[in-house]
Parts: sequence; structure tokens; C-alpha cells
Amino acid sequence: MSLFHQDFLQHSWPSINRGAWDYEDDFSSDNWTDADATNIGVGSGVLSFDSKKDGSNDKSYYDYGSTVSDTAWVLRFKSVLSTVTQGSLNPEFHIFTGLASGTGSASVSQDHILWDYAANNFDGLLYQFQSRDNDTYGANSTGLNTMAHTLQAETTYNELIRTSATTATGELFSDSGYSTSVESESITIPSNVTNLRYISVANLVGTGGDSVIIGSYDDMKFADGVTVAP
Repeated sequence: MSLFHQDFLQHSWPSINRGAWDYEDDFSSDNWTDADATNIGVGSGVLSFDSKKDGSNDKSYYDYGSTVSDTAWVLRFKSVLSTVTQGSLNPEFHIFTGLASGTGSASVSQDHILWDYAANNFDGLLYQFQSRDNDTYGANSTGLNTMAHTLQAETTYNELIRTSATTATGELFSDSGYSTSVESESITIPSNVTNLRYISVANLVGTGGDSVIIGSYDDMKFADGVTVAP
């Protein structure tokens, strides 16, 4: 190969995605910031979570370091749910996972696009999605979509893709190669959901209730500026 061709291959088209994830975490070390590590945090090689409501802001987040694309990104992670129980008492319980514009609790207004694991005594056990512009996380949100597949104790491989300024997709897979789909949902999001920067895992702040969502995440990956996983 000529020196010209070698240099051309090495230095041309620097903006092309060459197939690498921008962020990967196997949680062998703790690179996340905890608002309250009692119920959500990194340890023993995973990011563990418990939806228990103790009146505090249980949240862990990773600072990507800059705002991500407002039209294209991919988030993947392995999800292991060990205990999922529908209680008989209000209020509802949630574990929110995705990207947000701020580091505050679920009760603090911020832009977000999220997976939402939900358990309550009136709607049941749900995999759902939500997106809001400068608002709190919550059950009744703009762009809320619910899967037919029931939230349960199981291992899944989750994908969340922002496909445009106003659309996203969420998909459950049964295998680590993300080739066997369990279910996929299209999500309509507000066009002014912007300035997302923090990969976040949070519960719904509150007290009371008796539903339970306990589990962990592993092998989390994020790619910015693309709509297809590297």
C-alpha cells in the first residue's frame, strides 16, 4: 500500500462513527455519583437498585461530560430483576433509567427520556417509557408508552434509541447479542427535550406503599450521534 493510501485511510473522514461505543461500564469500579447510595448505587460489579420509598432521593448518575445529540443516540444495558411484587397499597413505585438534563431527583424538573419500571396496586407491573420537557419524572407524562410484556423477575437486555428530535424507540431483548427481540415500542417525545447529559437511575421519591422492584444493571453502553448500535 502506498504512503498516500495509508495516510488517506488514517486521517480521512474523522466524523464517521468507526464502530466504537463512547461509554462502556461493567461496574467493576464506581464512576457514578450517588444522591443516596442506600437503595441505588454501584457495588459488587453491578449497579443495584431498590424502589423502596424512604422519603429520600435515591439516585445515581454518570456525567457524560457534555450534552449529547438532540436527535441520535443509543443506550444499552443488561437488566436483572430479582424481586418484582405488585402491592395492595398506594402509592406507585418506579425505577427510572435513561438520560436527563439534570442531576436532581425525580421530583425536580428536568428534560428526560427514560425507561420506567413501574409497580402499583391499580395498573399492575409495567415496562414503560416516558419523556418530558422541563418537568418531573412521573407516571402520567408526555410520550408515555407501555409494553404488553409484563414487568417480572427476569434477565433482559434493554435498548433505548433516540431516533430524531421527536421520536425514540425502546426494545427488550432476551439475549446479550441483542438479536432476539421480546418487544419494541415507539415513543413520541416533545421536540424541545434537549441538553441531555446524565445517564441516570432513580426511584420515585416518597413514602408508603408496598410494591417492590429490586434488581441490578450491568454492561451499560452508550453511543452518541448514531441511531444504530456500534
